[in-house]
Amino acid sequence: RRCGTMWSISSGFWRGCQGRCGPTGSIRWRAGSWRFASYHPCCRWRQERRGLGRSEHLEAVPGGRFAGRDADWSVVLSGSALSTGSTHVVLPVGSLPDDDGFRAISSRLEVDPRFPQRTSVIWAARDGEALKIRIWERGVGETLGCGTGSSAAAVDWMRRRKRGGRIEVKNPGGTVWVSADTWSSPITLEGEASTVFQGEFPI
Repeated sequence: RRCGTMWSISSGFWRGCQGRCGPTGSIRWRAGSWRFASYHPCCRWRQERRGLGRSEHLEAVPGGRFAGRDADWSVVLSGSALSTGSTHVVLPVGSLPDDDGFRAISSRLEVDPRFPQRTSVIWAARDGEALKIRIWERGVGETLGCGTGSSAAAVDWMRRRKRGGRIEVKNPGGTVWVSADTWSSPITLEGEASTVFQGEFPI
């Protein structure tokens, strides 16, 4: 949605800022709609702020033991399932997992029977006052960034520390900032989007 907003503005669906703070508008998607506003001067749209609605704590995910294919390792993990427009299992950890553990555990959690429409999996580790995450998106696998996943990781941390605020969330592909008065209050996400590829698809 953040990238869709950037494309919509750069493609001319919204007019330039004309000396004001930037274009604003709203986009509808399958689960609802949200408003955006850019704050970068001179229409060079780089930053977007949007209300994501409220998060919903769905359930605690009981600790589960996960074994590797060759059964030479196992780990017990606990986390929480939250919805910020789509379902995410957030796994707070001391450090982010290596590739083998990340892929093996995330792929199994994605199709856990408790999530009939599957779930994304967000691994979250403290990095000073910020969070550093690794993202497994349902139906896709590992991705470099996820706004709703960043929001889920941030509001889960707010819920566990019992206060809101503005939290920096470091995705593999860049940083976003998530703000909320409390973990169950409306969420605001700030971040940047940039074009990394452009092409044509014949129809």
